[in-house]
Amino acid sequence: MWEFCVFSESAYRIPESAARVPKIPVQPIGYAEAEQLLRMMTGDTAPPDWQGGLNPQYRLGPGFQNDRDELHMRVFTTNQEVYTYNVVGTLYGSEEKGKDRYVVMGNHRDAWILGALDPSSGTAALMEIARAFATFKSRGIRPRRSVVFCSWGAEEYGLVGSTEWVEEHAGVLSQRTVVYLNVDMSLDGNDTLRAMGVPLMYSSLYDAARRVGNPNPNEIAEGRKTVFDTWLHYYKSDEDPNLPQVWGIGGGSDYKTFVHYLGIPSIDIRYTSNSSVGGYPLYHTLYETYHLVTGLMDEGARFMRATAQMWAEMARNFADAAFLPLDARDYAAFLDRRFRVIETSYGENFTQHDLNLGMYD
Repeated sequence: MWEFCVFSESAYRIPESAARVPKIPVQPIGYAEAEQLLRMMTGDTAPPDWQGGLNPQYRLGPGFQNDRDELHMRVFTTNQEVYTYNVVGTLYGSEEKGKDRYVVMGNHRDAWILGALDPSSGTAALMEIARAFATFKSRGIRPRRSVVFCSWGAEEYGLVGSTEWVEEHAGVLSQRTVVYLNVDMSLDGNDTLRAMGVPLMYSSLYDAARRVGNPNPNEIAEGRKTVFDTWLHYYKSDEDPNLPQVWGIGGGSDYKTFVHYLGIPSIDIRYTSNSSVGGYPLYHTLYETYHLVTGLMDEGARFMRATAQMWAEMARNFADAAFLPLDARDYAAFLDRRFRVIETSYGENFTQHDLNLGMYD
């Protein structure tokens, strides 16, 4: 079943005058133009923390050194209400009749500009996984639990699509959703897997990574045959050197409302770069094209395929397992470690304010 969700005119909206929207327009520009403007500026020298990486001395202004210089900016941004759409498809499970459980998979469909990586590399993976599940269904094979495929709209505008869908269906989702599996983009580099998630899902991430073959022939030649092997090689866990690092899940993509509003266990995965760049330089630019993906970053779609296989394997595991593969031991160990950090960092302050943490030992 495919469901097209339109953001209805009946949805509650606060008046724009009551919204905490910035009043100052912001227009990104290239660093070459920014450098010229910085050279022209006058005023006090900016504090050290405000000094950037370009050559000119950063100043606070206002105005330019030459009073005759002016900057004219034409902004074509419009402010208007428009429709956006979620596309939601459900493959119903074969068991648990009357008390069905959902494994929800999601990727946003909108992009700032061309979006070949963010989000279209993830969109392609979601569509292929849906096609594979549909092929099994045509052969009479269904998972135990239902799998829900979600293509979100308006993620780049503040996670609007997924947030309003979760808010609308919160009652059902909070009772029936097993996990939410998110891929914002399949890759932003081609060195190793990067995973974020809640501790309950660590073991399922490790298990899926061990089952997926390494997409990089050079890594295989080094003896690292699976995604897990390369992941462990580049990112060892802070707590256990025999396991790869899983980072905490924050609020940067469509998992936010699932995990922080409803408390649904969630993960986000992608292939990434083992570098200090902090992402690919063409992120959210006009140069994020199909050629960037197929010609420079992922010839043959090997890394996209590995991410899709990881994603599909986790969905299959959670949808088919008789007992849900959620490990409470990892959750307990995580809470204990975080408690010790709080105790070490703030224990003295708690004592000064007569707060006793002993009951949690």
